[in-house]
Parts: sequence; C-alpha cells; structure tokens
Amino acid sequence: MNRAVPPLPEDPTIEPAGLPLATPDDQSRPVARQAPAESGGKRPDGAHGATSGPSLSRLVWTGVLTLLGLLTTWLGAGHWRGGVQMRELERLAALEQAAFDSRSALRPALWGATDHGAAWPHYEAAIADVAKLDSPLIARLCRMAAATLSGQPLREPPNQQPPAQSAAELVAAHTLALAELRAGAHAEDSRLPMTWSAGLSHRCHNLLTARVLCNLAVLDAHQAARAGQGLVAVQRLLDAMQLGRDFLQAPILIDQMIGCALLAIAAREGVAQVDLWRHLDDAARAVLAEGLARLDASLPLDGEWLTSEAVLFANHFAQLKGSVSGAFFGTGHSDLSMRLQAWRYGCSLTLAVANHGLAHLAAGERLRELAAGKASLDMPAVTRLHDELSGSTNPVSRLCTPNLLSGTENRLLSLAQMRLLRMACQHARGEAVEALPDPHGGTLRCVVDDAGDATLWSDAQRKHTEFTKRR
Repeated sequence: MNRAVPPLPEDPTIEPAGLPLATPDDQSRPVARQAPAESGGKRPDGAHGATSGPSLSRLVWTGVLTLLGLLTTWLGAGHWRGGVQMRELERLAALEQAAFDSRSALRPALWGATDHGAAWPHYEAAIADVAKLDSPLIARLCRMAAATLSGQPLREPPNQQPPAQSAAELVAAHTLALAELRAGAHAEDSRLPMTWSAGLSHRCHNLLTARVLCNLAVLDAHQAARAGQGLVAVQRLLDAMQLGRDFLQAPILIDQMIGCALLAIAAREGVAQVDLWRHLDDAARAVLAEGLARLDASLPLDGEWLTSEAVLFANHFAQLKGSVSGAFFGTGHSDLSMRLQAWRYGCSLTLAVANHGLAHLAAGERLRELAAGKASLDMPAVTRLHDELSGSTNPVSRLCTPNLLSGTENRLLSLAQMRLLRMACQHARGEAVEALPDPHGGTLRCVVDDAGDATLWSDAQRKHTEFTKRR
C-alpha cells in the first residue's frame, strides 16, 4: 500500500529559480527596500515620474520644421507661378510685336510732296551734325529772335555778354543738318528701326540734342519771317513739327516724351508765343492750316504707346532667362528691397515682373478700346485705369507706372496744343472758329473779345495750353 510521501522541508539556502544564491557577504549588506508607489506617481524625494506626452523642445522643433516647410512651399509656388506668367507674358508680347511691325508707318508730308524712302536715316544724320552745338547758346538766340518777331524787349542779365555767334551765322553753319531734317520730314516711311530683343536696353535718343535740332529749325523759321518770307517760315516750322510727330510715334517711351517736347517747341515758341500770323500772308496761313490738320490726323489716340513699351518690357526680362537679379540696378532699389516688397508674390521678382507686364498689356488693350475711333478720351475712365496701375501692391508697378502716366498726359497735352493752334489759325484767317475736341474730353475753348483778340485754352490743361491770338 502506497503511502503519500510528505514534502521535504524548505532549505533556507535554496533561492528561488533564476536567482543567485546568497553568499555570507551578501547577507551582511543592508537591503534597501523600495517604498510602495504613492498615488500621483510621486517618489519619496518629491520628483515626478516621466510624462506620457512629447517634451516641450520636441514641440518647438516640430513647429519650426513645419513653418520652414510651409515657407519653402510658399516660395516655391511663387517661383513656379512666376515662370508660368512670364511665359504667358512672352507669348502675348510676341503677338503685340508682330502686330506693331505689320502696321503701316507711312504718313504724308505736312506740306508739299511726299518722297519715297525712310525718314530716320535723315534725322540721325541731322542729329549727329548738331550733337556738339552749345545748347544754351541756341536757346538764347531763339529767345532773341522770338523777342524781335513779337516786338517785345528781351530781358537779359545786365552783364550778359553778346552771343559768340549770330543767329544767321549759326543757321548758315548748319545748313546740312537743316536739309537732312527737311528730307526726313518729307520721307514717307516714319518707322523707327527697332531691335525689339534689346528690350529696355534699346538705344534711345538724347533730349538735349533733339531740342538743339528743333530750336535750330525754329531759329531758321524766325529768320525767314523777319526777312518777309512767311511761307518759308511756315514750311520750316511744319518740318520741325513733323520731326516731333515721328518721335512721338516711336515705340520707346523716352523717344515719345522727346516728341512731346519738340512739338511744344515748334508750336508754342515757333508760332503762338511770337504771334507769327502777323508775318504771314493768306497763302502762308492756308499752308499752316492744312499742315496742322494733317498733323492732327496722323496722331491717333490708339493706345499703342502703352503696348509698344510693354513689348520692350517683356523682351527685356525674357533675355534674363528667369533671373532678374540686378535688373533694378540704378533705380534706387536693391534686389533685397524689391524682393521684400514683393512678399505678396512669394518674394519672387520674376512673378512681380510678369504680373506687371501682363497688367501693362491689359491696360494698353483697355486704352485702345476707350480711344477706338474717337478724337478724345473718356478721362474719368483713363484716370481709373491709371489709378489701378499706380495703386497696385506690386513694387514693379509702383516703380514703372508713373513714367507711363507721364507719357499719356504729355501726349494728350501735345494734341491739345496742336488743335488749339488750328483754331488760332482759323481765327487769323478770319474764319469762324470751330470748337475742336479736347483730347482730355469735351471741347477746347476759344473766347474772342471786343477788340478781336482770341484767348484759347483747354479746361483740363489751361496752365499749359492757354495763349492769346491777337488781331
């Protein structure tokens, strides 16, 4: 009969499985007991246990990296959009350039026969001939001739020395330049040779040199009028006006501004301020009236002066192959300054440039629509158009738009002066004065007093256009 074997008593020297046996030395060491965990996870020394969430430094770095990612995406998007819009600008500019080149640049002479050939080679030869002339000397001689024609004394400083040359000597020394000017004024093709790919770096003319040539022509006309050759004087002045007209129709904005100045010189200093009509017979007055009418008809308000400059703008930046660094050197704005101002465009100057170019082309198209078939512009609409451009947040638009506005204002002023001169010519011929359209809107003004003197002006630009035509 099997009996249950009682269990062996536990050996105090046997350790639980997996634990080393205690040695006599171990038994002599004090045993540190771990205090039971208290509520809240606090240790007896007061220190807190590790939290389960991320540390503060990890949160900061995560935020920084997120912001850097967003910034990189924003800048990359600006760069990408800049490339897309620049390609669109180049496409539209190429269409405008082709349309500009396909338009006829033929125009009639303002008097006499119109010859075959190009005008600008003659103009360039004339400008080169007078390039070294003393501009203050010519301006002074013009004032002296004008004072003689108008019968008014010339006020000069008391210690002013006599001119080194007389007007007759100066005109005689530059008959070649005056002959070239006349040949250019009668050539039928007024197209300025253009290298469109040069963009804004295209060679433009010098205002002072062009003024010297125009002043010389006015001086020549005044000499003829004093000699009793009124018809010759009118012909010389109309040739000078044709020079101004051809400058005004050039694609380059600076040349257009020069054209406005030349037209003002020929119209005001050549005719209005000296009351030239007193020296003209009926035949000369008829030639002047016909020439002014032709000039007015050859200066349409078509808005092309905006689009042609936009083509040059687009071609200029297209040559930079997407990199506009240094493009604004000389404007008073560094690349860094322009990029910071272009923060709305992802700090991308390429995007800012393309955005302005597209807005520039769109403004030219709207101006064409406003001026289509009209003799004057809807100035409130033009003003709103200009305000949209000048009020843009685009730093490139803020930099470039004031020049465009000046070009438009000066063109309208030149047209107003031409039409006022036509009205004054009608009054001088004893005809009923026709109220011609004011390019700024409305009609030009002419009031004749009891003595028969006529005062003519534009309401929009009275300070710059008012003059009196005396009987």
